[in-house]
Amino acid sequence: MKFHATKTKDKLFIIFKYFTSIVCYYLTEGQQLPAYITENSPGCINTSVTSWNIPEDFVVHLKKETIVICTLAGIPGGDPFIGINLDYRDRISCGIDVNQKQTFICFINAVNISDAGVYSAELTVSSTVFNNTLYVMRPPTKPVISLQGDLINQRSHNLTCSAVSTSVPVTGLLMTYSWTDDGAAITDPRFTLSGQGNNVLMINRVRKEDKGKTIQCRATEDKGISSVTSDQTILDVLYTPEVSTSTPSPYKVVEGQTATLACSVTAANPNTDIRWSWIKTDSPSSVLHTGPNYTISNIQRNQSGNYNCRATNSIGMSIPATIHVDVQYKPEVSTLTSSPYRVVEGQTATLTCSVTAANPNTDIRWSWIKTDSPSSVLNTGPNYTISNIQRNQSGNYNCRATNSIGMSSPATIQVDVQYGPASVIFSPDIIIINKTENQTVTPVYCSAVCNPNCTYLWTGVTTVKSGVLDVKVLKRTMRGDYTCTASNTIRSTSRTISVYINYPPTTEVFQASGNKIYEESSPFNITCEVDSYPFSDINILNIDTGEVKASGGPLESLTYSESSAKCYHAASYTCNSKNSYGSTSSAVQRIFIFCRPRPFDGQSNINTGIKTNEGLNISATFIAYPPPVLSWKFRKSLTDVNKTLSSEFQISSVTLNVSTVQTVLTKETLNQEEFGYYTCSHSD
Repeated sequence: MKFHATKTKDKLFIIFKYFTSIVCYYLTEGQQLPAYITENSPGCINTSVTSWNIPEDFVVHLKKETIVICTLAGIPGGDPFIGINLDYRDRISCGIDVNQKQTFICFINAVNISDAGVYSAELTVSSTVFNNTLYVMRPPTKPVISLQGDLINQRSHNLTCSAVSTSVPVTGLLMTYSWTDDGAAITDPRFTLSGQGNNVLMINRVRKEDKGKTIQCRATEDKGISSVTSDQTILDVLYTPEVSTSTPSPYKVVEGQTATLACSVTAANPNTDIRWSWIKTDSPSSVLHTGPNYTISNIQRNQSGNYNCRATNSIGMSIPATIHVDVQYKPEVSTLTSSPYRVVEGQTATLTCSVTAANPNTDIRWSWIKTDSPSSVLNTGPNYTISNIQRNQSGNYNCRATNSIGMSSPATIQVDVQYGPASVIFSPDIIIINKTENQTVTPVYCSAVCNPNCTYLWTGVTTVKSGVLDVKVLKRTMRGDYTCTASNTIRSTSRTISVYINYPPTTEVFQASGNKIYEESSPFNITCEVDSYPFSDINILNIDTGEVKASGGPLESLTYSESSAKCYHAASYTCNSKNSYGSTSSAVQRIFIFCRPRPFDGQSNINTGIKTNEGLNISATFIAYPPPVLSWKFRKSLTDVNKTLSSEFQISSVTLNVSTVQTVLTKETLNQEEFGYYTCSHSD
C-alpha cells in the first residue's frame, strides 16, 4: 500500500475551501452522522472521535473497511504529515481537526459506487475505533403506478406510485413522491395525497371527465436525488350509461292510438352489452319493456304518467331518462242537475253540466240540444237556463263538451215540467142531473190534464175517492151538489155537478115551539119542514076554524108565528104541502093556550023568545083552557036569586076543540013560571 505524503502550513480543515460542492460541517459532541453523497458528486465523510486524547505526536489511520486510505501524523514543532493511498491519489483529501476531534475524508471530484461503505478512524495510542458510513446516493428506480381494480365514475380510487432505492448501501431513508396531471402539478382538490411519502394519489369521486388524463409520478429518496418520471398512466374512467330520448316530453297521444317511446345511449364506458328497462314511475317494480323503444298499443288514459328508460352496462344502471306521456281524450261530462229534473210551469229551470274528465281540459266548448230537435243548439255554455218554462218544453236535454280531441258523449237530463189542473172535465159533459127518484143514471167521469197525475175526490152529498161518480139508482138523499176536485202537488181545481131528484113532499117536521102549552099573551110558533123536490107550496091550517094561518112556496119549511097568544089560537093545526109530483098533509098539531073562560062570541046576554008549552033549547059556547065546569041556574027576575034547575031540565056539554066548550040546556015544555033568566056560569 503506497501513500502520497503532503505538508501544509494551514489548519487541516482549510483544505475544504477549494471544493465548493463539498459540504463540511462539524458534529456536536457525541454525534456521528452518516455521509450521503450523490454518485458522481464530490463530498466528505466526517468521523467524530470525541473520546480521544490526541498527543502532539499522534498517528491516525483513516480506513475504508479494512483498507487504510489515509494516514495522519503529528510532528511536535513541525508540520503534520498526511499520507494518501495511491488508489485514492487525486481523488481525496483528508485531515483531522484536533480541537474539534473530527477526521475528514473528502472526495475531490466524484464519488462512485465503490466508495460506499463503512469508514473508520483509528488512533494508534487508543483502542477506540470510530466508524461512520458513506452512502452513495443514486436515483430510485423508474416509478410504477398501479391501480387496483377499474376506475369507476363517482367512486374514490387510489393510484399507488412505487419505486425502489438504488443507493449503496441501502439507506432506509424515506422515499417521497410527487405527482403530475397532464404534465402539470395537481391542483384539483379532488386529488389528494396520502400514504408513506405521498405514494398514494386518491381521486375522490372520479368523474367521467377524468377519462384520458395522464398521471405520472416521480420518486425522491431523502438526501438523494429524484427518479425519472414514471410512464404515463392514462385514466380510463368506467361509468354507467347516459341515456336520452328522442321522444318529446310531454309526449301527447290520443287515447286509443299507439304510443312509441324511444331512448338511446349517449355515453357509456363500456358501451357494450347494454341492457334496457322501461318502467312507469308509479309502478317502479314492474318492468314494462327491455328494449330501447317501448310501444304501447291502444293506449288508455290511465296509462298517462312518467315513463323512465334506463340502460345498464357492467358498471351499473343509468340515471333514467323520463318521458311524460300525456294521453289526451275527449271530455266526459256529467250533470249536477238531478234527472228527472222537475220544475213547475212558469218557473225558471237551470240545467247544469260539468266536465268530469278531459285532456286537455282547456278551451272547452259546450252545446245543449233538445233530443227531439237535435239540429238546434240551444245554448253554448255549461249552464242552460230556461225562463218561464212551459209544459211543451218537457223532454230530454243533452249537454256535450268538446275539446281539441273531440266531442263528449252526451249527458242527458230529463226535464219534467209539472203543472196543476187548469180545469176539470166531466164525461158526459154535464153539470146538472135532473131525474125522478128511483131512476138510474150513468156514471160521471171526472178528469183533468195535469203533471204529475192528479188524484180525484168527489165531495158533497157523499165522498168518493176516485174520478168516477156512480150513484146508480137515485134516492132523494142523493140530491145536492157533487164537487170533483182534481189535485196534484202543484195545485187543485174543482168543478161541481148539481143533482136534482124529483119526488113528492113528505112532512119531515111539524112542531110547535116549547111544550105546546102557552100562557095567554106569550109568543109561540109552529114550524113545518117538508122534504120534496121541487120545493113545495106549504100552508099551515087551523083545522078548527079552517083558517090558513101561514102559506108560501116553493119552500122547504114554513113557520107560523104569533107574538101574543090568544085563547082562540088554541086549536088543532095541520101542515099541507104540494109540488108537481104530489101533496101531503101532516099530522095534527094541537096548541093549548091558558085562558080564563069567556063567551065564544063575546056576548054576555042572549034574548030568546018561546011560547008557553014549547020546548026549551038554548046553548052557550065558552072559550077557556083548561075546559071549564059549566052549570045552569034560573031566576024569575034580575033581582031574584039564582036557583038550581029541576031535574026536568037536561044539560049537556060538548067540547068543540081544545079551547071551546058548548053547553046546551033543554026541556020538552016550558010553562009560564019557567020564563025568566037562565044563567050559564063556569068554574075553573
